[in-house]
Amino acid sequence: MQLDRTHVVIRRRALSEIGDLSLVMMRRYPSAILIGFFAGAVPWIIANAAVLYWIPILEWQHDLSDEQALAEIWRYLAWMTLLVILETPAAGIATTLFLGQAVFESQPTWASVFAETRRHFWRWFWKLGVVRLAIPTLVFLSFRIGQPAHGFFDIVIPIGILIAMAVFRSNRPFLPEILVLEQCPLRSSSDAVITAGRRSKSLHQPMVSDLGGRFLAIGFMLLWLFLSILYTLVALRGFTTGVWDWDLFFLLFLFPAAIWTIAGVSVIVRLLNYLDTRIRLEGWEVELAIRAETMRQFGEEAGLIKPKKTSVTRQQKKAAATIVSTVLMGIVLSCTSVSAAESSEPLSPASDALGNTSWFDKSTGTIVPVQVETTVDDSANRSSRWLPKPPTPKKQKPAAAAPATTGTGGGGWGGWLGTDLTLGNLFGWLLLVGIIVGAVSLLLYALSKTELDLGSATSKKTTRESDLPDQQTVERMKHLPAELRRSDVNLRSEAERLMTAGQLDQAVILLFAHQLLLLDRAAILRLNRGKTNGRYVRETKSADFELGRILRQTTDAFESSYFGRHSLSVESFAPLWADNAKLEKIVHQRSEVAA
Repeated sequence: MQLDRTHVVIRRRALSEIGDLSLVMMRRYPSAILIGFFAGAVPWIIANAAVLYWIPILEWQHDLSDEQALAEIWRYLAWMTLLVILETPAAGIATTLFLGQAVFESQPTWASVFAETRRHFWRWFWKLGVVRLAIPTLVFLSFRIGQPAHGFFDIVIPIGILIAMAVFRSNRPFLPEILVLEQCPLRSSSDAVITAGRRSKSLHQPMVSDLGGRFLAIGFMLLWLFLSILYTLVALRGFTTGVWDWDLFFLLFLFPAAIWTIAGVSVIVRLLNYLDTRIRLEGWEVELAIRAETMRQFGEEAGLIKPKKTSVTRQQKKAAATIVSTVLMGIVLSCTSVSAAESSEPLSPASDALGNTSWFDKSTGTIVPVQVETTVDDSANRSSRWLPKPPTPKKQKPAAAAPATTGTGGGGWGGWLGTDLTLGNLFGWLLLVGIIVGAVSLLLYALSKTELDLGSATSKKTTRESDLPDQQTVERMKHLPAELRRSDVNLRSEAERLMTAGQLDQAVILLFAHQLLLLDRAAILRLNRGKTNGRYVRETKSADFELGRILRQTTDAFESSYFGRHSLSVESFAPLWADNAKLEKIVHQRSEVAA
């Protein structure tokens, strides 16, 4: 491993450049998502299916025009999205470890990556799976299996989890890299050991404002990428099969596949942001160059700090002492060689302990100049069009005196938030609060509408309609086929009048509409303009076979008369009217039992 020869040029980058580079990384290392990420995501996918798939399985047969079914579907989509967001850091551990090694031109194998992931399992699982709420959310949802939607449990709690997650992710996004790449321990009794908490604070706190802004920008872009992938999958399926609906296949497979794909992309973007943050704060490109040269001169153990039972701080001190002593010895030898040349006296015997090195010849007792050659490696992704131009010199302005501050403890909102309250940071937090308030308002509005319709649906209805349809009946009629919509009359009474007058072709139209409305109000079927008559019959048969048989006969008579232009006779219409009375009786009995 040569730390100064990387597949990615180690330099500062803007957010747009990081997004571009993430696409290059996906093209160069497709296995990072196809193998590493989805292997880590499989356990979470199974867990999500266990606690959420019961919702679409129970609701998919109801049309989306039914507001109760639509509310349950949105409940499923919201919880599935939240779970995937919470689980992404833990699912991407193998991808993070693989790319972290692959950047330095090493050739990691997936066997070694998965072995290293298992070795540190409890460390990252506790922090990313438990502390960051993925496991507690799954446990909470396991107790909600089979329960109807509830305003507090399905609106307030997920919004609270979302806010907590946003605070954690925006202020401490690089915890996975700290745990598996830097391998900092979770806790230690020694104050000299750099634990994960101390390392996270030192890495994140100086850039908390920039990290918050990047979190919002990246989240916005990932949302559009998710919609692009989702609608691409829907379009491909529609073009090949002709199915464009939000059916069971869409809810169980297409939606989770799209959101998990974007989750894998977010892991790569986060890793590149981690590299950029270290470059900005720690001058990482200089550190890597020094460590690489140290490895060439003194072996890999001098440049690579491997975690062992001894503390990391002790090894760092030892490596630093070696470098400092080497530099000092070079200075001493330079002075000694100059003195020896002037006095023509041999060097001190102390130089015997140095031996032959690349910069000192023991046989002649002289210092050998080291020829430094600048190498330009044109490996993949190294020649970048993003290389910055030399900055133009600017005139130095005299520094103004710092304004005096009053009070202690870094008061004010900036001190309370843990950072200086800049205009960009304030705008980001206000935007986040606005999005959350808007989402809460929209969900509360949808819930209020659902409760209103549920209350009206469960209220007692008489089998016979009033003289004129009420407003709710008129709204239901809008979902009837165009030829059945008659909101100016009572459908049953008008059908009876037309039957008495001998206008049977008109009477069967109103009779069919009357039966559909009656079954819809009894929640036996659900009216929708996109449904066919055959589907209405199948829905009714699944609820009650006798009602389905009666509706089937009325449907056949209506289609024969209206579409086939075959006139109905009194003998063929009389059984339909008698069966209608039987249908009304069965529906009335079911309503009494339900009440």
